[in-house]
Amino acid sequence: SGFKAKQSALPTRSDLFTFAKTVSQELAAARGDPDLGTVIARGAGNAISLFANKAQEIVETGEGAAGFSAHRGHDANGRGTGQGTNKASKSNAASSAAPDGNTQTPVQAHNVAVLSLALRLLGYVREMPEKTTSSNAERRDTVVRNKAVALRDAEERLLAVAQAILGDYLAAAARYLASEMARIHLEN
Repeated sequence: SGFKAKQSALPTRSDLFTFAKTVSQELAAARGDPDLGTVIARGAGNAISLFANKAQEIVETGEGAAGFSAHRGHDANGRGTGQGTNKASKSNAASSAAPDGNTQTPVQAHNVAVLSLALRLLGYVREMPEKTTSSNAERRDTVVRNKAVALRDAEERLLAVAQAILGDYLAAAARYLASEMARIHLEN
């Protein structure tokens, strides 16, 4: 199935760490040279952007990904379900609630894993200009600034992945809140 293929495409934390370490080592090759640092950072930024594009491709979307329930025992319409879930209306195995009563569906757990990886890599990327530039470099500030500018597009791509995932969850939470408010007003 498509979901299983997306799950298998998800890199591990170890893969991510190895990738970030390799990028950092490449950037460190230009510790004090602003021009070389910029060129290498652009290449690193392209590699990170490719990672972000791949992450965007494996994000699951739709109702199964964004179902939301703020408390145990009620679905998004406030009806009792007998269990606590981030219940989605799709019935396939990838989007239905976990049988163990977990509040995340497998699709949501997958998206949280993608989000975690994207944010972890974003943290690494933000540290790279400083950490890969020699403290003794004659023009250290220029080298750091050039690397940061060259990595900015990659940072923005990683943020876009996070925003795409969080946007769905926040929209579902807003719908749920509106539903709960309407239910409360009807009870009064």
